[in-house]
Amino acid sequence: HYGKSTEAREAYENAIKLSKPGFVSRIQNVLDRHNVKDVLRNTPECSLFLKRFPKNNKGEKNMPEKKPIRRFGEAAYVLGTVLCALGVCLSAKSGLGVSTVVAPAFILSSYLEPIAPFFTFGNTEYLVQGILLILVAVFMKRVTLSYPLSLVTAVIYGVTLDLWRLVFGTDPVEEIYLKIIFMIIGALITGMAIAMMLRSYLPQQAYDFAVKEISVVKKFNMNKVKWIYDIVSLIVAIALMLILFHKFDLSLIGIGTLIIAAVNAPMIGLFGKLFDKFIDFSPLFPRFANKVFKVKIEEENSDNA
Repeated sequence: HYGKSTEAREAYENAIKLSKPGFVSRIQNVLDRHNVKDVLRNTPECSLFLKRFPKNNKGEKNMPEKKPIRRFGEAAYVLGTVLCALGVCLSAKSGLGVSTVVAPAFILSSYLEPIAPFFTFGNTEYLVQGILLILVAVFMKRVTLSYPLSLVTAVIYGVTLDLWRLVFGTDPVEEIYLKIIFMIIGALITGMAIAMMLRSYLPQQAYDFAVKEISVVKKFNMNKVKWIYDIVSLIVAIALMLILFHKFDLSLIGIGTLIIAAVNAPMIGLFGKLFDKFIDFSPLFPRFANKVFKVKIEEENSDNA
């Protein structure tokens, strides 16, 4: 009803005329402090309307709403990498199958490690991711600094994954209730970690980097790209399992794998929306981010830097 109200429109126009940098933010703080919910007649408190209009009549951007957690870009990278390794470890521990994106590496590791101990789950992971980066570079017809740095991230992730497996062990749990608990917790942690890493400017491991690279450069929907990627990974994993083991092993690709394949993309999207409400993923070191990764520095960040 605001848009149809003559008095509301007049108040909105008055607010625009008085708008200056920081004005909207200060007015909003007053409204919140006094729990004001209605539009006040002919007063600049009509900044509530400015939230619906991203620019004032001078073309200047209004002050962005501050989030409780700020400059989380680098922390999201570190925390996302550690949590992703933990989530994958717990999924493997469940014995119900791992997520589709890591399933090819898990199957290769399960076949090769008894023959050559070097091919642990973590080591096989970053080797597979190296191959994936080459394929993405060919598809995108470009190579940037982020590609080799993504491989570095994959190595860090692989080492962390092996460390988690030392903590929890490599043998799957036997009890049904523990299998379900490990699968659910592992899937949730993995989805949360990927949502974080996709919002960091630092290169993610190859799986997440491929999704982000294709989505951003080709301007595709990120959740849809993730879903398609999961399906392709599942097909590759099933083919590897049948070729190497000559059977369908439910401990490698099981009910957990299928469930994660169905809910992973929307779950990452939901976690992403939740994080975006409370977390500012701008870089803690904006000059470094701009110089090395060409990250655009917001006006507030550049002033503080």
